[in-house]
Order: sequence, then C-alpha cells, then structure tokens
Amino acid sequence: MTNMKKRIAATLTVAILTTVLTVPAMATETPDKSVRVSSYKGSTLEVGERSGLIIGTSGTDYTVTSSDSDTVAVERVLTFWVAVAKAEGTAEVTASNSVGAFGTVIPILLI
Repeated sequence: MTNMKKRIAATLTVAILTTVLTVPAMATETPDKSVRVSSYKGSTLEVGERSGLIIGTSGTDYTVTSSDSDTVAVERVLTFWVAVAKAEGTAEVTASNSVGAFGTVIPILLI
C-alpha cells in the first residue's frame, strides 16, 4: 500500500511539473490607450436630433467634449452621454478618462 501511494505521488508530481514547465509564460498586457466612441444613430444627424453615445467600457468615468458646441452639444443624462445636433456643420465628439486614454467619434455631420 505504501508503494502504491509513493507511485501515485510521484506520478502526480511529474504531471504537475510537466504541465507547469511546458505552458509558455503569459506576457503582461499593456493597457489600451484608446477609448472606443460611437453614436447610436451613426455619424449623420439632423438639426435638433439627439443620439446616445457608446463609450468604451462601462464603469469608467469619462469626460466628453465637442470640438464645436454650437454645432453639436454633449449632455450627460443620468449615466449616459448624448450628442445633440444644434446647427449645420461638423464637430468631433471626444471622450477621455482619468488615465489619459481618449477616443473620438467620426465627425458628426449635420444636415
């Protein structure tokens, strides 16, 4: 019985060591420095139209700005960001977070 226990222990030890030594080391991933930004209604809005913004991953606090707030304003509604078309023209909506990552939605064209 003792011989059997030793064989099982040795077999398990060899199996564990083989597995640990043959699995390649996993590289540490660097955080992505970009934020994904898009609009529910696409990149074309009519004056007066509103579109919810889809920004990166949930749970992160973002600052959202418009390159021309007279053309496209951005508003925070509860926990969501909304682009509001104010006048004809184009504007880029940019979202950034506290670690310096940012993203820009395709310029919103107003017709």
